[in-house]
Amino acid sequence: MTEEIDKGIRELIEILNKNGFNTNFSCSGLIEDHKDSDQWGKGYISFLPMTIEKEEKMEEITLSSHMEFCGRKSAKYLDNGGFCIRNGFDEENIIKKSSDFTITNKMKNDLFKTTWELFEEKIIEEMEQL
Repeated sequence: MTEEIDKGIRELIEILNKNGFNTNFSCSGLIEDHKDSDQWGKGYISFLPMTIEKEEKMEEITLSSHMEFCGRKSAKYLDNGGFCIRNGFDEENIIKKSSDFTITNKMKNDLFKTTWELFEEKIIEEMEQL
């Protein structure tokens, strides 16, 4: 059974799959996709196994666009040899840099969304070069 892809990252997932970076599971982590859930703020994309070259390319893209490349070590549930990336928005770092600053859920969601958008732009740019 194929699950619905979160609207907030649907286009990104389609671009990845179309270009041979086959995904397995994903979650946007955006409030608008998870209004009645505790899953917002926990965005990730899980990939099926791929060639070393493609995996290294994805790691390069991930690290250059404020995402976190988790590799296989953090994706223990992936017994198929795949790997995972997470939305790299780091709320704790933002709060540490500005102690008198209170981050609201809307602000957190907007920053999270911006990180996905930057990642998608980087993916599109890289796919055009392949």
